[in-house]
Amino acid sequence: MRRGGTTDVELVEDDLAGPARAPRTPVGWGRVARRWWPVPVVAAAALVLADLGTGSAEERTYAADAELPGVVQPIGPEITSTPVGPAETVEGVGQDLDGIRVTAEWAGSGRTMRLLGRSTRDGELRWRTDLPFADLGDGRDAAVTCWTEEQLTCWAGAQGWDVASTITTGSGLVELDPATGAITLQQELAEHTVAAGDADLRVQVTGEDSPMVVTATGTDGAIRWQASVETVRAGLTGFDRVTIRLSDGVVLVTSPGGAWALSRVDGRQRGTGVDAWLTRDGRVVLLRDGRLWLVDPERGSIELGTGEPLTVTVDDGTAPQVIPVVSGSGTVTGYDATTGEVRWATDQPGWRPGTALVVHGFLIGATADAVVALDPRSGRERWRAAARPNGDSELLTDGRQLLVLSGDSTQRLVGLDVRTGSELWSQGLPDGGGLLFGDDGAVYRRTASGIAALS
Repeated sequence: MRRGGTTDVELVEDDLAGPARAPRTPVGWGRVARRWWPVPVVAAAALVLADLGTGSAEERTYAADAELPGVVQPIGPEITSTPVGPAETVEGVGQDLDGIRVTAEWAGSGRTMRLLGRSTRDGELRWRTDLPFADLGDGRDAAVTCWTEEQLTCWAGAQGWDVASTITTGSGLVELDPATGAITLQQELAEHTVAAGDADLRVQVTGEDSPMVVTATGTDGAIRWQASVETVRAGLTGFDRVTIRLSDGVVLVTSPGGAWALSRVDGRQRGTGVDAWLTRDGRVVLLRDGRLWLVDPERGSIELGTGEPLTVTVDDGTAPQVIPVVSGSGTVTGYDATTGEVRWATDQPGWRPGTALVVHGFLIGATADAVVALDPRSGRERWRAAARPNGDSELLTDGRQLLVLSGDSTQRLVGLDVRTGSELWSQGLPDGGGLLFGDDGAVYRRTASGIAALS
């Protein structure tokens, strides 16, 4: 990540018109301070210089961190909980578009599906748009994915069961004006179809069984390539469990039937496995034959060993490009992201293979009973905090502190200093157990009664 730089400037006194002067004897800074500056002034200047050298730089670092993907807004020590509602989902279904944050909601069964546009500044609802293909039968599950092409584009689908208890699905695409929510284009898609995209490419996966067809089109609607992928294990049961992720060079398709890394240029398979992850720099790691393989567009597959890669949700660029992997025995290994070689390995019993953070030069994750910070260059433990993380809750950060949901049936939200792991504050939370997650800078808690926003 680029940080602000400084430029040294030399000021030269140039008197071209006057006669040449003899060089002056250098004056010691101690003499200048004694003769011209009172001691209190010198002390005050020292404090100002110290602040310019440390405090201001630290504040600039925090300000830069606040703009990183995955970083949340500061909260605590006093926490308020505001119900969002049991019908609304807030799980990365859109992105910030000129100050508008897009979310989705449906009335339980998936029959009534809507998109909502909220102001990212104050959370005010700007628009709510009913999807034209919302009534897709007795839906039992629903999903929405949004991205930006020339304007806001969203795929939505619902899965249900007919009277014969066989799986039926339906989905569609809409394009909307992000300022008003007005639908400018709508298109129903074939059953068992998932779609995702970005500003350059739209990808659709169609098929309930093997093979599935992957089609990539440009934003002009022209097909760029089409590929078929064969499942590598049984278990594909419908589009709701198929995901599409796009990185700089790869389209990654995952499902219960397997995982496929396809070139986003021509659709050729770069690798196949039973599961897959994206690294910190957008490269793909596949699980195949019980081992992990790093997909390299030029060198092919590079073997990494066994285990599960940690998903780094916040990365401020202060650590070398390592791929952290945790094994079933609790060994955390740092693999070189270019060569696949082992840089370090450390035993961390109970380390959870879920999300991790890279902030201020630390690789921070969670064990069953603690939050742990490692040096990503050496694997050495830097600090350990005895805040027992809850279940599958995310570790969140605002750049200054970590937010940890601690406990099971009786929970408290804990703020830890990100540099030392020391506890800054804690507050109990009502409504029994739940999960903590962040989305678009906000902090949410999911319980049996619904979703609540924490502030």
